[in-house]
Amino acid sequence: MKRGGLSVFVVFLASFILFCAALVIFAPCVFAQLCTFEPKCIPNVQSCGCGGLQTRYTLCNGGCSDWYPCNATATEVICTDTVDDDCDGLIDCADPDCGSNAFCIDADSDSYTLDRDCDDTSSAVYPGAVELCNLVDDDCDGTVDEGCSCTPAGSTQPCGTDAGECSAGVRTCLPGGTWGACTGTPPSVEVCDRLDNDCDGMTDEGCGCVDGESKQCGTDVGICGFGSQLCVSGSWAACTGGISPVAEVCGNALDDNCDGNVDELCPASPELPDADEAPEPAAAPPSQPEQERGLSVAVRECMDLDGDGYGLYCAKGFDCDDNDASVHPGAPEVCNSVDDDCNGMIDDHLSRECGVSDEGVCTIGVERCLEGRWFGCNAVTPSDEMCGNRLDDDCDGSVDEDCAPAGRSDEEAALVQFLDLKFGRGNYSTEEYVENYRQTRAAVSIRKSSVIAGGKTKVKLEIIPVQALRNLTVFLYIPKSVAGSADRVTFSLQPEVIQADPLVAWHFAELSEKADLGYEVVGEFKDAAEKTSAIPVAEGVGPVERPWYFNLIPLAIIPVLGFIFIFLVEIAHKRRR
Repeated sequence: MKRGGLSVFVVFLASFILFCAALVIFAPCVFAQLCTFEPKCIPNVQSCGCGGLQTRYTLCNGGCSDWYPCNATATEVICTDTVDDDCDGLIDCADPDCGSNAFCIDADSDSYTLDRDCDDTSSAVYPGAVELCNLVDDDCDGTVDEGCSCTPAGSTQPCGTDAGECSAGVRTCLPGGTWGACTGTPPSVEVCDRLDNDCDGMTDEGCGCVDGESKQCGTDVGICGFGSQLCVSGSWAACTGGISPVAEVCGNALDDNCDGNVDELCPASPELPDADEAPEPAAAPPSQPEQERGLSVAVRECMDLDGDGYGLYCAKGFDCDDNDASVHPGAPEVCNSVDDDCNGMIDDHLSRECGVSDEGVCTIGVERCLEGRWFGCNAVTPSDEMCGNRLDDDCDGSVDEDCAPAGRSDEEAALVQFLDLKFGRGNYSTEEYVENYRQTRAAVSIRKSSVIAGGKTKVKLEIIPVQALRNLTVFLYIPKSVAGSADRVTFSLQPEVIQADPLVAWHFAELSEKADLGYEVVGEFKDAAEKTSAIPVAEGVGPVERPWYFNLIPLAIIPVLGFIFIFLVEIAHKRRR
């Protein structure tokens, strides 16, 4: 019993000694921090500068420490947040502090910077400019070519009809945004020629006869002879060429008035001589032979103005444009806003392959013909090599070549490229941003995952700060193999688009809670989350703050481990006995 009691005493004694040793080693650090907590100096936080704060603590020997330096900024930090960061009354691009910011540079010298100019590469595009009919939002009001009947100038569309004597053509959009005259044959006034001149599907409506047609007229009774009538402007003209009736002449034994009676109403005439003695009456003029009614239709000659074998009345068929030999039925359709094959459709839903390579992230795509030009190529084309994303961005067969300078990781090299695009090379402190990134990595956790469903890919990106972060920027690069352009991405929180590849960024004046920066793209892309690069950079990140009781853990762990060790030794000793 004494031995057992002695062993227990030895265990407790050893544990106490270890506890004292730990206390001696760690107590200065523990109590140095504990003394900064309750009771605190009141006030222990106060406002300073432009929206800044500074703190102080209760000293271990009593009293209060000096106020820590103010964390307020003296410059316009973020030039796109509509906040007066340095409280000088000037906001964003109006503040000279933002003079070197790419967002505040008037690249096209039209007196409007990128924060107001919807296209800072064209001096003709700015708020209030005259809207032209050119497929461009010239006045930056969000609407393209308002008030224009057509766009762009030079574009064409089919017009007219092939009914009757008409022919379809094309009309061209004029510089003023109005349609020009149709090049086809338009309807004309209906004339009586057995043709549909007004192209309404009816022939010679309202006509009594066909122009140029003739018919017999008059009579051949008595001395009269037949004449003829000609159709003029749809009506029969006067009878011509015949012998008309005259007043009856007595004694000439002729039917002068052509009524079938001779010398009617005349006084009795002397006895006529015998027939063999009587003079023969004058022979009546021969009557004209009866003409056939109607006109025979002559076979018309082929009218082929462009020499392609097609035209009006041609054996091969009708030509929809007889001024262009490349346009006729069966011709190959070309992307030119013209109905080349005369099938009634322009450009016939033409499409073709596009792109330059399928190496690396690049892909061969398809583009379609729209208004005589090729549009919508969905190929992924080479871009500058982006360090840290483990992809062949420039499609040369190598991944991340020439990246990561000595002493920098791939992520840090990628950050420098992002900053060059955002601010311009030489317009920021590289080492300061890289150091801020190294400090930020320990103070933030990034969770990425992706789900493919219904032909779409949803990427979940969560930024979880371990402690409150000030002036945090999160850069996000989505490879072109996932999204060829930023305008094809739907973000859960709208970012600033730095380049369309896409490279985007979010800015937070302060972030202390989880932020969801996910996005969605149309298409099923495997490992989209892993291919997406997210780089957070905050300012003034200090050591990671932990609760005060974390510092007591070493004081408890060492004695407990010592007690367990001695206890196990004692058990082993008892077993040997």
